[in-house]
Amino acid sequence: MFLFVFALVSLFIPGFTALDRIFCLAGIAIFLGYTAYDTQKIKAYYNYYAGYPDMLEKASIFSALQLYLDFINLFLYLLRFLGKSRIERAAEQKREDLSHRQVLFSILFIDS
Repeated sequence: MFLFVFALVSLFIPGFTALDRIFCLAGIAIFLGYTAYDTQKIKAYYNYYAGYPDMLEKASIFSALQLYLDFINLFLYLLRFLGKSRIERAAEQKREDLSHRQVLFSILFIDS
């Protein structure tokens, strides 16, 4: 629930870069926990349905879908955490250009 609310808030307020990183780390931790939990649940399904091959097949399909969704969500949070958006790269480029202009200005006018 927290992840959903924070995602909605960050859509309307664009200055949350540090909080967005924390949000991504929380999402990564949550989906790592889900992956570990689902793996243990697969083992439990296997032991419980060992004598029923038709139910074991259905449980394995269901378990594979759960793990697939966990991995997809984990991958999306990792991409969001490690990637930079075009806006962040443009802002970083502007800061670099501004610092180069300040150095050039100080060399030309202050040191003369």
